[in-house]
Amino acid sequence: MTTDQKDAIASVMITLKFTKGENIVVEGDPASSFYIVKEGQISILKGGKELRKMNKGDSFGEQALYYNTVRGATVRAASDQVILLY
Repeated sequence: MTTDQKDAIASVMITLKFTKGENIVVEGDPASSFYIVKEGQISILKGGKELRKMNKGDSFGEQALYYNTVRGATVRAASDQVILLY
């Protein structure tokens, strides 16, 4: 997504806050939401193994908008405060 597209979506989204170590979504759970990282850092884990970190401006969950599926990975707050747009 472009920055302009993310900004347009962000203007109508809800803010969610998480603290370090909290799960945001869990691998295998039903997926129906899209998120944009507003502040902080998150970890993406599959099978308990960290695949990558994501930061401010990154997004995840877009497949949930296209398919009726389950989460393919766990997403966990990796910094003291994580703010997401939902």
